[in-house]
Amino acid sequence: MDGAYPTSHLLVDSAGNLYGMASQGVAGWGSVFKVSGGTFTLLYYFSGTPDGGLPVGGLIMDSSGNLYGTTSSAAPNGWGSAFELQKMQ
Repeated sequence: MDGAYPTSHLLVDSAGNLYGMASQGVAGWGSVFKVSGGTFTLLYYFSGTPDGGLPVGGLIMDSSGNLYGTTSSAAPNGWGSAFELQKMQ
């Protein structure tokens, strides 16, 4: 399972690619995905500890194409996390 139960709006980049998050995913903790030209790509899946889980809110993108977001659970302290996904070249 690549992701179920979307948790936020979709982010659109300048090329028209869509990015989003789902609260369920491969490991059951949620995922970040991209849709480009009708093709779905799993960018990241959360594993609970140590990286967090159950993403909430929306994604933002910086001028370099890096994605940022938050999770609401897990991580080392159990209180969630903030994350960065660096753009793959």
